[in-house]
Amino acid sequence: MERKICENVIKERHSTRSFSGEEVSMADVMEILEAGRLAPSAKNRQPWAFYVLSNEEKENVVNMFIKRLEEHNTEATGFASARIMKEASKVVLVFMDDKNEYDRTTDLLSVGACIENMLLRATELDVSSLWVYDVCVVADELKEIAKASGRLVSAVILGKSNTDSKRAIKKELKDVIINKNI
Repeated sequence: MERKICENVIKERHSTRSFSGEEVSMADVMEILEAGRLAPSAKNRQPWAFYVLSNEEKENVVNMFIKRLEEHNTEATGFASARIMKEASKVVLVFMDDKNEYDRTTDLLSVGACIENMLLRATELDVSSLWVYDVCVVADELKEIAKASGRLVSAVILGKSNTDSKRAIKKELKDVIINKNI
């Protein structure tokens, strides 16, 4: 029975790019962060830290993000991410400890595992999500707001979907296995 639940969550997880603005409870956010905290990490370093943006603070960050994009005439995807952040209920900033860095690649892989755990738990809780990187154009400002000692790696946008969006078409398994003899 457990396997079926896990398999369904993996198959149902998808990136949401349109949110209704409906509130996600802090209890759900805490469960999502807990799932991230429990992720495997190289040498058990657990190099992640989270900062949750909501309400007025989220709006201020989105406006700062848009202003920076406009100043630098950045590509359109950044503006799409800003719109999505504005629509969503919460934005979780994910920082990586870079002062006690073990190995940048393995620490980044560990943070990736943490984020994937968060996305899967969000799906299980019927919370839609999107993992974005382009918010890092305001990394220094967000590090200051969060009083974080690490480096901003990504943001996880959480909310309730505005549409019945489906998972993107993925490559077939046969197309990603290099060893054709299996």
